[in-house]
Order: sequence, then structure tokens, then C-alpha cells
Amino acid sequence: QLNIDPTPEFKTEPNLFYYAMQSVIDNAFKYYNESPRIESYVNIKVVNKGKEVQISIRDNGVGIPINLDEDSLFHMFTRGSERSLTGGMGLFIAAISIRKIQGEIHFNRAEDFSFTEFIFDLPMFPDPARIEKPRERH
Repeated sequence: QLNIDPTPEFKTEPNLFYYAMQSVIDNAFKYYNESPRIESYVNIKVVNKGKEVQISIRDNGVGIPINLDEDSLFHMFTRGSERSLTGGMGLFIAAISIRKIQGEIHFNRAEDFSFTEFIFDLPMFPDPARIEKPRERH
């Protein structure tokens, strides 16, 4: 499901933005709840807050263990699920990408594992001189 406010003036570094979105959305699909009683969903919401854009990606997959907090979840090699095949790199890549485009990343979860939500707060008008663009591969 998509719910997107118009944000015509929003500009950012497209590759880093793509890496962040792709990592979190990919996780929502990889770690869906396999129970036949659950109707899986992924909700993406974009809210224009004037000087920033807030993007929320929420799903009802397997969830993130309660023992993982925001400080440790976005570290390299931290696995949020036993089903992880990438060695805990997806959310690390998302966090690094968001920070490089002058944004912040947070997550919420329900204690009953009914949802997990990742929130990106991104500046509507980032300082182009401060954006760390990815290096070209040769």
C-alpha cells in the first residue's frame, strides 16, 4: 500500500536514497510472516512536513527481537532475524545511506510482533556540499 504526499521540491542523492529504500523494502518481503493466518502487508507512507520528508515503511513480518535496540540494530553484522542470509548488512547499508544524505533513520515495533516500522526523516533541501555521494566503480 502506498500513501504519498506530493513533494515536488524534494531533492536528494538518488543512489543513496535507492540503497536505503531497497534495503528496508527488501527486508519487508524477505522476512514476511509465513503463518497462513496472517495476511502480509507492506505500507509505505511519505509525508511532506515542509522542511523535511518523512518516509515510513511498515510491515507485519516476523519482527525484530526485543533484545535489539536502535543503537545495535543498525550496526554492521547485526542480524534482526534467524532467517538472515546477508550477515546483517541490509539495515547497516540503509542507515549509512540515510546519514550520508543528511537524514535520520529510526524504527518502531510492536511488542507482540504485529508490525515493524522504519522511519526515514530526510531534509527537503539538503546542503549539496555535505552529501557524501557514492564513489564511482572502475
